Amino acid sequence: MTKQDSTLTNVSVAANNAALAAKNASDSALAASHNAEIAAKAAAESATAIAVVATDTSWMKKSLTRVEETLTKMGESFITNAQHQEVCKEVDDHEVRINNLETEKTRIVLLLSVASFLLTAVVGLIVYHILQG
Repeated sequence: MTKQDSTLTNVSVAANNAALAAKNASDSALAASHNAEIAAKAAAESATAIAVVATDTSWMKKSLTRVEETLTKMGESFITNAQHQEVCKEVDDHEVRINNLETEKTRIVLLLSVASFLLTAVVGLIVYHILQG
Protein backbone atom coordinates (compact mmCIF):
# COMPACT_ATOMS: atom_id res chain seq x y z
CA MET A 1 0.00 0.00 0.00
CA THR A 2 1.34 3.31 -1.01
CA LYS A 3 1.27 6.59 0.71
CA GLN A 4 -1.41 7.81 -1.65
CA ASP A 5 -3.60 4.76 -0.95
CA SER A 6 -3.07 5.27 2.73
CA THR A 7 -4.14 8.92 2.47
CA LEU A 8 -7.17 7.98 0.41
CA THR A 9 -8.09 5.39 3.00
CA ASN A 10 -7.67 7.94 5.77
CA VAL A 11 -9.79 10.48 3.86
CA SER A 12 -12.41 7.82 3.21
CA VAL A 13 -12.51 6.83 6.89
CA ALA A 14 -12.69 10.50 7.89
CA ALA A 15 -15.53 11.07 5.43
CA ASN A 16 -17.38 8.03 6.82
CA ASN A 17 -16.83 9.29 10.35
CA ALA A 18 -18.05 12.75 9.35
CA ALA A 19 -21.13 11.26 7.66
CA LEU A 20 -21.81 9.13 10.71
CA ALA A 21 -21.38 12.16 12.96
CA ALA A 22 -23.72 14.16 10.73
CA LYS A 23 -26.29 11.36 10.82
CA ASN A 24 -25.99 11.15 14.61
CA ALA A 25 -26.35 14.93 14.87
CA SER A 26 -29.39 14.78 12.59
CA ASP A 27 -30.94 11.99 14.70
CA SER A 28 -30.20 13.96 17.86
CA ALA A 29 -31.76 17.09 16.34
CA LEU A 30 -34.83 15.07 15.33
CA ALA A 31 -35.12 13.64 18.86
CA ALA A 32 -34.63 17.13 20.33
CA SER A 33 -37.32 18.47 18.00
CA HIS A 34 -39.66 15.67 19.04
CA ASN A 35 -38.91 16.35 22.73
CA ALA A 36 -39.48 20.07 22.19
CA GLU A 37 -42.82 19.32 20.54
CA ILE A 38 -43.85 17.13 23.51
CA ALA A 39 -42.67 19.82 25.95
CA ALA A 40 -44.61 22.51 24.06
CA LYS A 41 -47.73 20.36 24.07
CA ALA A 42 -47.30 19.66 27.80
CA ALA A 43 -46.78 23.37 28.46
CA ALA A 44 -49.96 24.22 26.52
CA GLU A 45 -51.94 21.58 28.40
CA SER A 46 -50.48 22.80 31.68
CA ALA A 47 -51.43 26.38 30.84
CA THR A 48 -54.97 25.23 30.01
CA ALA A 49 -55.18 23.29 33.27
CA ILE A 50 -53.90 26.31 35.21
CA ALA A 51 -56.52 28.52 33.52
CA VAL A 52 -59.26 26.01 34.43
CA VAL A 53 -58.05 25.87 38.03
CA ALA A 54 -57.93 29.67 38.18
CA THR A 55 -61.50 29.86 36.84
CA ASP A 56 -62.68 27.21 39.31
CA THR A 57 -60.89 29.01 42.15
CA SER A 58 -62.55 32.28 41.18
CA TRP A 59 -65.96 30.57 41.06
CA MET A 60 -65.38 28.95 44.46
CA LYS A 61 -64.30 32.28 45.94
CA LYS A 62 -67.51 33.95 44.69
CA SER A 63 -69.56 31.01 45.94
CA LEU A 64 -67.94 31.17 49.38
CA THR A 65 -68.61 34.90 49.50
CA ARG A 66 -72.30 34.26 48.79
CA VAL A 67 -72.37 31.54 51.47
CA GLU A 68 -70.79 33.93 53.99
CA GLU A 69 -73.35 36.63 53.15
CA THR A 70 -76.20 34.13 53.52
CA LEU A 71 -74.85 32.92 56.87
CA THR A 72 -74.53 36.51 58.05
CA LYS A 73 -78.15 37.23 57.09
CA MET A 74 -79.28 34.03 58.77
CA GLY A 75 -77.34 34.93 61.91
CA GLU A 76 -78.98 38.35 61.98
CA SER A 77 -82.47 36.89 61.59
CA PHE A 78 -82.20 34.35 64.42
CA ILE A 79 -83.27 35.41 67.87
CA THR A 80 -81.02 35.37 70.90
CA ASN A 81 -81.53 33.04 73.85
CA ALA A 82 -82.98 35.89 75.92
CA GLN A 83 -85.48 36.69 73.17
CA HIS A 84 -86.41 33.01 72.96
CA GLN A 85 -86.98 32.83 76.71
CA GLU A 86 -89.17 35.94 76.53
CA VAL A 87 -91.29 34.41 73.75
CA CYS A 88 -91.61 31.14 75.71
CA LYS A 89 -92.72 33.11 78.79
CA GLU A 90 -95.38 34.93 76.71
CA VAL A 91 -96.61 31.63 75.27
CA ASP A 92 -96.83 30.13 78.76
CA ASP A 93 -98.70 33.23 79.96
CA HIS A 94 -101.15 32.92 77.05
CA GLU A 95 -101.69 29.26 77.89
CA VAL A 96 -102.49 30.13 81.52
CA ARG A 97 -104.92 32.83 80.39
CA ILE A 98 -106.63 30.48 77.93
CA ASN A 99 -107.00 27.80 80.62
CA ASN A 100 -108.51 30.39 82.98
CA LEU A 101 -110.96 31.48 80.28
CA GLU A 102 -111.98 27.87 79.56
CA THR A 103 -112.56 27.24 83.28
CA GLU A 104 -114.59 30.44 83.57
CA LYS A 105 -116.65 29.53 80.50
CA THR A 106 -117.39 26.10 81.97
CA ARG A 107 -118.54 27.71 85.24
CA ILE A 108 -120.78 30.19 83.40
CA VAL A 109 -122.37 27.46 81.28
CA LEU A 110 -122.98 25.33 84.39
CA LEU A 111 -124.48 28.25 86.30
CA LEU A 112 -126.71 29.18 83.34
CA SER A 113 -127.87 25.57 83.08
CA VAL A 114 -128.72 25.42 86.78
CA ALA A 115 -130.38 28.86 86.65
CA SER A 116 -132.46 27.94 83.59
CA PHE A 117 -133.50 24.66 85.28
CA LEU A 118 -134.51 26.52 88.43
CA LEU A 119 -136.30 29.23 86.42
CA THR A 120 -138.17 26.58 84.43
CA ALA A 121 -139.15 24.81 87.65
CA VAL A 122 -140.34 28.06 89.26
CA VAL A 123 -142.33 29.05 86.16
CA GLY A 124 -143.82 25.55 86.04
CA LEU A 125 -144.87 25.75 89.68
CA ILE A 126 -146.39 29.20 89.17
CA VAL A 127 -148.33 27.97 86.13
CA TYR A 128 -149.45 24.87 88.06
CA HIS A 129 -150.49 27.03 90.99
CA ILE A 130 -152.47 29.45 88.79
CA LEU A 131 -154.23 26.69 86.84
CA GLN A 132 -155.04 24.64 89.98
CA GLY A 133 -156.33 27.59 91.84
